[in-house]
Amino acid sequence: MQVTGIIAEYNPFHKGHRYQLAQLRKQFHPDYVIVAMGGDFLQRGAPAFMDKYTRTRMALLQGADLVFELPCHFATASAETFAKGGILLFKTTGVTDSICFGAENSDLSRMQKLALLLVEEPDWYRSALHLHLREGFSFPIARAQALPDYGQLLASPNTILAVEYLKAMLTTNTPLVPLLIPRKGSGYHDESLETPLASASAIRKAFFASGSTDVFDFTLPDTSLSILKEYKKNSAFLAEDDFSLLLHHKLLTATSDSLMHIPDMTPALANRILKQRKDFLSWSSFCEKCNTKDVTYTRISRLLSHILLDLKKDIMTGFTKNTTPYLPYLRVLGLRSSAKPLLKALKTQGNAPVLTTPAHAEAVLSPTGIAMLHTDLFASALYQSVLVQKTKRLYPNEYQRKLLVLEN
Repeated sequence: MQVTGIIAEYNPFHKGHRYQLAQLRKQFHPDYVIVAMGGDFLQRGAPAFMDKYTRTRMALLQGADLVFELPCHFATASAETFAKGGILLFKTTGVTDSICFGAENSDLSRMQKLALLLVEEPDWYRSALHLHLREGFSFPIARAQALPDYGQLLASPNTILAVEYLKAMLTTNTPLVPLLIPRKGSGYHDESLETPLASASAIRKAFFASGSTDVFDFTLPDTSLSILKEYKKNSAFLAEDDFSLLLHHKLLTATSDSLMHIPDMTPALANRILKQRKDFLSWSSFCEKCNTKDVTYTRISRLLSHILLDLKKDIMTGFTKNTTPYLPYLRVLGLRSSAKPLLKALKTQGNAPVLTTPAHAEAVLSPTGIAMLHTDLFASALYQSVLVQKTKRLYPNEYQRKLLVLEN
């Protein structure tokens, strides 16, 4: 049984994602494709455009066989930790033998060399990196300047993620076969809709600017478009500013000590956040107010999402080092009926409990697993609370939802 993993957000699932899945099936012929997908809060430090179950349905209808939820502590983290979480998830399954990813660059061998260099961190690289950091550059820019021979790789967002996947495979001792699908169409941050393979960022921005689903007509597959238009009738699309009031409350109650328990927080950033909170207007404007030359907007937004969700640094400590080889659980969001043999294999060969519902999870999870799952459940409850306020409708909670199974 050949099982290939994809780490994704599908926010929303667009034609570029469909292209990747189609090419994976055509070129490598896996028996099953599984997805490690961020839940209701994502890696760019913001809530998902659509809820995780709707995005799961999109993925299953377009060729994925089974979708796992990447725990919130990883799904909202920096690229390095985000990648490590996905790789650890695949390792925990006990059945995944390859990983497929897209990148702007097609030189896999060069990416692997860069990944090894970043893991080994030779003295000359550390010295150059620290020099550029002291000059006030953000980490991504300082790293690129320290490695000018790899500048092209470090300038492309999807290639950077690909390198992080390769790094994570090395640091977690997870020997997956890397399957590279060169990316086509717009780049990750490209905001143009002039190509059918537009980026998710461009699609979201165009919708919020117009409020019309017409912007999706040629950028989304027909099945995604149909689901999205139905979702618009019954729910609401969310952005970070929809959570501004909840975030402001958390900032007003924050202290220097409480902020220092947040992942990726530094004393300087904590002081900046506390100093600027008196001028808070919205999530997005606060990011603009707090970001500087050495701290990107996205990093600030990630920190704000961590504050909102009350993520704790100590839960992540074991997982960001090399001492913890597996995730504490595998949360299944949905699967195709043809993948039931895979689900059975996960339960017998996996290295952690497989959760198809959170009910009774505490009886089979470690204390760390319980804490991590509670964060996932809280994130979903918070997301739904904003949906309720926007739509004046009630939605099933995590305990009321049944496992999504699509018939083939």
